[in-house]
Amino acid sequence: MFSRPHLYFQLRGWVRSTPARGSVLGVLATALAVGSTFALPVATGGALGSLLASASCNPGRNPSNGVQNEAYAYHNVGYTVGGIYGNIVVYHPFLYPTGADTTTEAQELRGFESGGPYFAQSGWIESYATGSVARPYFNWQSPDGSYLGVYDTTLSWGGTYPFKIYYNNPSSGDWRFYADGYWYPANGEGVNLGFSPSDGRVEGITEDTDSQMPGGYLSPAYFTGTHLYYSGGWNDMGGSGGTTNGNWYTGGVSNSTQEYTYDNYCPY
Repeated sequence: MFSRPHLYFQLRGWVRSTPARGSVLGVLATALAVGSTFALPVATGGALGSLLASASCNPGRNPSNGVQNEAYAYHNVGYTVGGIYGNIVVYHPFLYPTGADTTTEAQELRGFESGGPYFAQSGWIESYATGSVARPYFNWQSPDGSYLGVYDTTLSWGGTYPFKIYYNNPSSGDWRFYADGYWYPANGEGVNLGFSPSDGRVEGITEDTDSQMPGGYLSPAYFTGTHLYYSGGWNDMGGSGGTTNGNWYTGGVSNSTQEYTYDNYCPY
């Protein structure tokens, strides 16, 4: 649970002519100045948590270039999705030592109205700008601009934490974000982002190819208990995996409610 439900950093009102997923995270850092196929283990507690807490592998990809990459699993429902919830394991990745770098693991809902895709995320973020620790965060990019909120608490490496995003809650068009016991907005109201989601995702994002995508091929970073709300009820997320660079990263689905990411250059 958070020690204090306060926002450590907020960034709002930033608008791009062509919105891009995850781009707000790169602005946060600026503002705060050969893969093979392996049998994947099933996520468990105990020893796995200890392993993840100590995991950090330099993938050795040079030079540092500040290019964002993603590994993910997704389910494109094709019509309105009312929410996503699940647990995210806080893997401890290697972060390239520059103030501009950021690594995250998050769940996400996307919408594809004109000018999109737009997105809303909730998960954990690590960057040198936020103290090289994992902090819970939420952010969105909508037709009206962007907002990023990072909480002032730290999460334990190897720990597992619940996250949720609700749409049409409490009223039609409203969004709410949840992270391990705390809601945004905190007053029970919602925030209208001006778009409707039709796609659910979980993903790892790294802002530099020299940094480690959370997870290794012997010990992936897991999302567990993942569900999407559509057709009037909660459903297993299921879906398919993908990545922006299949040579370097892997994103996939273990079963209908468990997904993973890992760096192809790292065992742990």
